[in-house]
Amino acid sequence: MKEVSQSLPQVPQLLLDAGNFSWLQSPMNRIKTRYLIQGMNLLKVAVANLGWNELGRDLDYLRQMEQEAQFPFISANIFLSNSSTPLVKPSIIKEFSLRPQGDNPQRELRVGILGLCDDTARYNLSTSIFPKADIIPPQKAVAQALNDLRGKCHLVILLAALPLEEARQLCRQHQGIDIILGAFGVIYNSSPLIEGSTIICYGGKDGEMIGELKLFLDENLRISSHVYSLVPLEPWVGEDQRMKKLIKDANEEVSEFIKKSITSPAKKGK
Repeated sequence: MKEVSQSLPQVPQLLLDAGNFSWLQSPMNRIKTRYLIQGMNLLKVAVANLGWNELGRDLDYLRQMEQEAQFPFISANIFLSNSSTPLVKPSIIKEFSLRPQGDNPQRELRVGILGLCDDTARYNLSTSIFPKADIIPPQKAVAQALNDLRGKCHLVILLAALPLEEARQLCRQHQGIDIILGAFGVIYNSSPLIEGSTIICYGGKDGEMIGELKLFLDENLRISSHVYSLVPLEPWVGEDQRMKKLIKDANEEVSEFIKKSITSPAKKGK
């Protein structure tokens, strides 16, 4: 599930993932995730939030993927089990140089990005699903995460693997979130929602659409206006040859895995 945050032409594109981009519950899905990470590297994803899917009973494999990824994983409310140690960094700050424009000299824009996923307790999920990680309620983690960024950033983006209403409630209770880029099931909005001063954009499921948010900043590097659109990934978008080869390699490895899984028991029985 992807969201794109893009500002004025002199600010580089920032490609962000709101979370739940993988599923690590089986060996076959771990193969798919390995290729997915390679594809995200090709896309130059800047930051990815962690959701439930990334934990999936196999924290060791997540650590391997963390090494292969050319971008950081973040989460402000996932901790190592029975510990106050975050599983990954709660947030990250990206810096961009703005070219001189008019009377404004070259300046540095600092964007703080934090990540949250939904609490599992209210769904009565078994703790065995995440044997090495604890997920605390987002409401208990967001204040500290925002405090860590306060005064250090011009803009704060929350990557939210959360239901839309929960994201809106966080905005009502906590100031300082400029943008929420969210992903949770089939939820999407073709035009941004505004909660207080926060821009909220949800991009749907399974990467079927890319959310593109263009920001226009004033002289104080605050958002003066924005334009948002959902871009469906339909055939007219065209194919990238490197990505096409990656998909081909992934399909071949998955097919080979399935073939071995089917034939191995039969051989043993002979």
